[in-house]
Amino acid sequence: MKTIKISLSLLVSIFLLASCNDNMSLEAFFVKKGQDKSYTAANLSSDVFLSGANLTPEEREKIASIKKINFLAFQKDTSKTKYESDKAQLKQILNDKEFKDLMNYSGKENEMKLVYTGNEKNIDELIVFAENKQKGFMLARLLGDNMKPADFYNLVKMMDKLDLKQIEGFTKDLDLSGI
Repeated sequence: MKTIKISLSLLVSIFLLASCNDNMSLEAFFVKKGQDKSYTAANLSSDVFLSGANLTPEEREKIASIKKINFLAFQKDTSKTKYESDKAQLKQILNDKEFKDLMNYSGKENEMKLVYTGNEKNIDELIVFAENKQKGFMLARLLGDNMKPADFYNLVKMMDKLDLKQIEGFTKDLDLSGI
């Protein structure tokens, strides 16, 4: 009887291990690659870029649902094999059914993809993948509470008023100006 229990436990364990896929989540990708020296990474609380911003209380309220922004960038000149492998892994993650397409753009040298989680009225996270085929790729992830599409529009409209020193240093390191 004891050997049957052990055998069944072993079979269940093997089945569970075999059924687990090795797909990485977007969050795990950010954590793992954020520690990789091939990447440039930044994690910003909305308080960081809102603190020095010259916004009216009304403008602050419009973008209050955005809580955090994660950035990750890979310059192509570091390792072509790693670049292609990581880009393929990232595209596989972003093609997961968890993410809903918002926009895709593909040009001669540039590519951009916007996806989100949540629903069209209450977005939980917005992910922007941008690639310049000569220079590298960048991934941005905006996290918040029940963000509305208008919140992103308002954020873009207010960019010149925000304190973006941390982001400027990040984007200067990876020149994706062609995107």
